[in-house]
Amino acid sequence: MLAASPARADDEEDVAEEPVANESAGVSDDAEIDDSEETEVVVRSRFPAPPPGPSGKGRPTRVEEDRARFRGGVSAQIGGYFIEDTGLGLFGIQGRLGAQIIDEFGIYATPGFQLGASTEGAVARVSIGVIPELTLGDLWFIGAGPEVFAAAGIDDDLDVFGGAYLIAARLRTGFAFGSKRPGRRHAFTLAFDGHVDFYDGKVGVAPTVALGYDAF
Repeated sequence: MLAASPARADDEEDVAEEPVANESAGVSDDAEIDDSEETEVVVRSRFPAPPPGPSGKGRPTRVEEDRARFRGGVSAQIGGYFIEDTGLGLFGIQGRLGAQIIDEFGIYATPGFQLGASTEGAVARVSIGVIPELTLGDLWFIGAGPEVFAAAGIDDDLDVFGGAYLIAARLRTGFAFGSKRPGRRHAFTLAFDGHVDFYDGKVGVAPTVALGYDAF
């Protein structure tokens, strides 16, 4: 009575031969997932990258804008004043107000005041002129133009010379040492600043050295 019937034994064999539903052909439970491949993540910015510099990398070079702009400057002068046989020591101050048309060319007015004195006499001089000026390489400048001046002086013979609204010639040349920003230069200037004054029957010459500052 305890023996299994032949029919039941056949049923157990059929169950044992059925494949497991969770097993799939060619796939093992012990199979490992290959996660060695890395996914590249690209981060995009909403701001465009700046253009490269002259060497192809680094910060871009600023564009220097060549445009018309206001210019101004001031200089202290020291030198001499010579009229006929009289020689005087001279010092003074000169201003510059005008326009820089392009980097290489500007024009400006030159108000000035000078005093000279020595054992041979004395002179006081005020003037205003107009000078067109050429600048090369942001370094060397040269300009010349007319001046109107008034002067009063006395020589060692106590002869008085001078007058108002007289004509003079002006020369200015020298070097600028400073920095250049977009569309503008700021520099200390070392210049030869010469004047030739034309009196009635006399000529005065004033060679001076001028140290100043200019924004142009």
